[in-house]
Amino acid sequence: MYFIDTHAHLDMLKTLTPQEAVAKSVNEGVKYIINVGSSLDGSKKSIELARKFSNVFASIGVHPHYVRNFGKKEIKILQSLIQGYSGTVNNNVRERYKKVVAVGETGFDFYRNLSPRVDMERAFVSHIELALEYDIPVIIHDRDAHKQTLEVVKKYIDQKNFRAVVHCFSGDVNFAMQCLDLGLYISFTGVITFPNASGVLKAVEKVPVERYL
Repeated sequence: MYFIDTHAHLDMLKTLTPQEAVAKSVNEGVKYIINVGSSLDGSKKSIELARKFSNVFASIGVHPHYVRNFGKKEIKILQSLIQGYSGTVNNNVRERYKKVVAVGETGFDFYRNLSPRVDMERAFVSHIELALEYDIPVIIHDRDAHKQTLEVVKKYIDQKNFRAVVHCFSGDVNFAMQCLDLGLYISFTGVITFPNASGVLKAVEKVPVERYL
């Protein structure tokens, strides 16, 4: 048996180098790591790490904290990262750099509200459409925004290649069931250890093992 770390930030480490962290992870049974971009710079670093380490893959995106005035310029940069900087088009289908395995993290964060909500939604939609274009999943960030997250997701559930995970789940059983009904996966993290995490713990008990990360 081995593990896959589906949401790492090797580019943000303080006490270890990425090389040390990757080596330590392998020794502890983590066979693959997905390094998740949370800014344009972080997404570029995620690509660099994926190129450097054979067992590291990349997700590219801009966290809702950093999407103020998010627009066409940012989308083009993310596209170039997915394409491995090549921008190649064959038979009208854009090529994807195979080590980019997801888009995100993206979504809403109403806890800190560091970006205007209208910008969060515009960026969220743009990320989803980018993921659909290249047929890769979306990593959703949802904090204190369950209703708005579901409203956006419902617009895309009829797209046959729409796939997504709600990262760092912080909702209750009802929200978890709504996510499952929409075909989403759920990611439980260290949040389950928090003193006020009783609602999340109840959700853990209800979500089928094949639907959570």
